[in-house]
Amino acid sequence: MNISDYVGIVGTLFGAVSTFIAIWEAKKNRTLKQYLKIEAMGDYHRASITLGCAQLCLEALQRGEIMVGVQEAGKAQGAAQTIFSKSIENIQHHWHYTFQDIDDWIKKDKVFEHHRVDFNKYAES
Repeated sequence: MNISDYVGIVGTLFGAVSTFIAIWEAKKNRTLKQYLKIEAMGDYHRASITLGCAQLCLEALQRGEIMVGVQEAGKAQGAAQTIFSKSIENIQHHWHYTFQDIDDWIKKDKVFEHHRVDFNKYAES
């Protein structure tokens, strides 16, 4: 075997490894896109429920049906709380934030102080 044979073998190995990595990255990308699509549809449904409850609340109040309005306002608040909690969970999923990060975000006005307790539920030590 001469040097050109070795160069050919090494080139073939690099090509095979590169192809394997490209296929693996494409599969990871496809899986990530599927996850993001599912999350986007979940966000849409949660927001839709919240909007619907808020609209029913306003309509009931306009008709003078206070109890129905209060009931729908309670549903809207519950749905909004779900969206709020899910958004914090998603932030943790993408940032893996710590208690120090929460402190920094509050100082930089990225997070409200009164939401600290909610963020602390998902913080990593």
